[in-house]
Amino acid sequence: MNSVGQIEQFLVPGLINGPYKIQDEEGIISSQWFTQGVATFVFGFSTSFEGERVSEWRVSLFKLFAPIYIDATQFGVRWNSEGFRWFYRPELGIGHRGLSISTGINLWLNDRPELEFNRFVPSLRYSFVFN
Repeated sequence: MNSVGQIEQFLVPGLINGPYKIQDEEGIISSQWFTQGVATFVFGFSTSFEGERVSEWRVSLFKLFAPIYIDATQFGVRWNSEGFRWFYRPELGIGHRGLSISTGINLWLNDRPELEFNRFVPSLRYSFVFN
């Protein structure tokens, strides 16, 4: 999308394990510095705010979203007023709790040269996790 878009994403089931420190009178017993987040089935939707409207639906089978954002199983469909294209989009980035910043590349699965869509996709997301 050419502009900042509205992005919604649902992860079912998912797990977020936040940073923590456990200590007793003798010192630290256990600690974790980073948030860990993982999901096994993800649905997502996004749409642009300005210019020509571009929207997409996507699904992923497995995603690590904190502290490193890795999604190698993301497929979806992107469309505008001229038509639609199916894509495979691997993404890589960083995350903390449900917030993540990543970048991906659209690998188009159907050849529609008349449709102009961005190939490189930066993303800022907040993920809602349902346990």
